[in-house]
Amino acid sequence: MKTQSTIAISRRALSTVSTVSSVSSVSSVSSVSSVSTVSPFSSVASVSSVSSISSVASVSSVSPISSVSSVSSVSSVSTVSSVSSVSFNSNQPQPSLLKFVPPHIPANSTDSERLRDFIFTKKKLLCLTGAGISTESGIPDYRSEGVGLYATSKKRPMQYTDFISSEAFRQRYWARNFIGWPSFAALRPNNSHQFLADLEQRHPDILLWLVTQNVDSLHVKAGSQRITELHGTAFKVICLSCGHTTPRTEYQSELRALNPGFQVAQPVLRPDADVDLSDEEIAQFKVASCGKCGEGVMKPFIVYFGENVPKSRVDFLYEKVDECDGLLVMGSSLQVYSGYRFATRAAEQKKPICIVNIGSTRADHLSTLRFDRVRCGDLLANVKI
Repeated sequence: MKTQSTIAISRRALSTVSTVSSVSSVSSVSSVSSVSTVSPFSSVASVSSVSSISSVASVSSVSPISSVSSVSSVSSVSTVSSVSSVSFNSNQPQPSLLKFVPPHIPANSTDSERLRDFIFTKKKLLCLTGAGISTESGIPDYRSEGVGLYATSKKRPMQYTDFISSEAFRQRYWARNFIGWPSFAALRPNNSHQFLADLEQRHPDILLWLVTQNVDSLHVKAGSQRITELHGTAFKVICLSCGHTTPRTEYQSELRALNPGFQVAQPVLRPDADVDLSDEEIAQFKVASCGKCGEGVMKPFIVYFGENVPKSRVDFLYEKVDECDGLLVMGSSLQVYSGYRFATRAAEQKKPICIVNIGSTRADHLSTLRFDRVRCGDLLANVKI
């Protein structure tokens, strides 16, 4: 096992297995307790084995799916979950989903062809994705020009030291996350997530590995399996005392039991399932301790701002950089060193780097091909697999 965040190939232990023999219309799947929200897909010919990883011990809500011929088995493993075949209705997202996408121009066929040439001339492509790939799913990010949190608010994400050292900070975090979680968990993958999942499935000899800086597990929902979630996943929580991990959906139920009737009308979703609450509302909220040891502090299974990515995870991904023959960066400004370091390592080895991101990035000077004014999903829509 290279690292706890690598895929199911690297893991031997399987847990929380639910089995569904056959489903014709999945608007609610009562017997799959660890899958809670994957919304609307147009058609799933067969979901032969939903092998999940640690990051998605729950994929919250499979609804509405128009047609599923059979679902044979659902397993929850410890790092990647997979839904074998997923097709979406359209290449064009609903306009409301683009409100967090910064100003851009339409992609043209020439650009799409150049990107296709970059991808399909590789035998071991490494892909790195960031928050910009998920803004098209309706998830706000931090740094997008004009629409990101930093551009629209003076609020800043909670630091690791704040969460660890202060019960008041933890109460604030969990109260806000409790309200934001249902909307966050219900968000679905977009064309870009699906493209990369399909590329892995149809051309396993091209896509070596996928690493994402995102904690939304949308790549996992789309079906990617060769994946490392660099900063962890919001779909799991961990006890800081005994190390016990719990699916986020289960912890949501524990929080709900402690806080009956705690709700906010029409909350505005911020990055990472955060919402605004008043100090008075937060003061009423009760935080659940670890369900196993009974007293441990529960933390989302994510790398906080100010917290280090586990060394084993970084070393594993350095190996993937060394092994790859090209790096594709999608939807990341690479301002955070945790992702930027992989671009510098690839550049040191003279490997080609393609960057698709609206706006400039920290690694522009390292790129051999760059698309800086188009949406990822729009550019990929005309890249035939």
